[in-house]
Amino acid sequence: MEIVKLQEGHLSEAASLWNHAIAIQGQGYQDYIISYERLAYIMADKSFLPSGALAAIDGGEMAGFALGYVQKVDFRKEGNLESKPGRLAGLAVRSDRWRQGTGRALLEAVEDVLRKEGKSAIEFRTYGMPISLLHGFYVDTAPYQFMLSCGYLTLGHELRLRNELSTFRLSEDIHERRKKLASEGIIYRWYEPADSANLMEFMTQNFSGGWSTSVERGINLDPPAKILLAVSSGKIAAFMGPFYWGKPGQRGGFSSPGVHPDFRRRGIGTVLFHLGLDFLKSVGASYVEYGTGVTNPARFIYFGSGARLLSVYCCRFHKHL
Repeated sequence: MEIVKLQEGHLSEAASLWNHAIAIQGQGYQDYIISYERLAYIMADKSFLPSGALAAIDGGEMAGFALGYVQKVDFRKEGNLESKPGRLAGLAVRSDRWRQGTGRALLEAVEDVLRKEGKSAIEFRTYGMPISLLHGFYVDTAPYQFMLSCGYLTLGHELRLRNELSTFRLSEDIHERRKKLASEGIIYRWYEPADSANLMEFMTQNFSGGWSTSVERGINLDPPAKILLAVSSGKIAAFMGPFYWGKPGQRGGFSSPGVHPDFRRRGIGTVLFHLGLDFLKSVGASYVEYGTGVTNPARFIYFGSGARLLSVYCCRFHKHL
């Protein structure tokens, strides 16, 4: 077996290998289908590291591939990218080569590349990262155990949740809460271009990093993305969005909602989230899936909306090199 750089000519085979491997693995991984176009898009990303994109070739066929990279774009606006660890975007091995050392060899090769790039650590992390092939490693599955066996530490777990929108309804309780909040001056409405400066100030002060970047991208689209706001006397109290959806019957989605600290524990976020789900249902989305931290208080809002727990997964692995 030889480990070589992943070339553009490998992309169709790599996508096919990945999709077959996750289909065989099941356990939730089958949702992370990729395409030739997706891999080509990754190769064009500013953070793509050609030396860190590796393929294991055996007998003229691809046995597996891995993507390691160095973050070049500060999506989370944290500064000092040079101090950040090297990144692992994903790894896949052909199912007939599982448990034969192919995955470990690829991972060690990626680690060697990142050492040469001056990195003292490597992380698999998806939130706010420019390149990723999956959201996380599901707890107690073979890929999760593989990462542990290779010396990686778990630094973050999330709940994967799903709301079926076909059965979702705004409850009478939500209607009453909205009326009560309206009497207190809390109004729910959609983002308008005139809100731009106020919204970005709100995001920068309270929800910087990936959240702020997502909203900034959304409002700079033409037309702007749909973002739901809760407003009090002209002051933004909460937001949810941008929203996205496809053809009727397909999945809908949203960027995480957030409530200003001064407005929390009043039910504002609960009403906001239910209104967001109701909107996605109105445009034809069949369901939504999303993640949240295992200790995030917002989980009570999500479960209260009828969310079903799909799985628990690790969204952040770390290893010193």
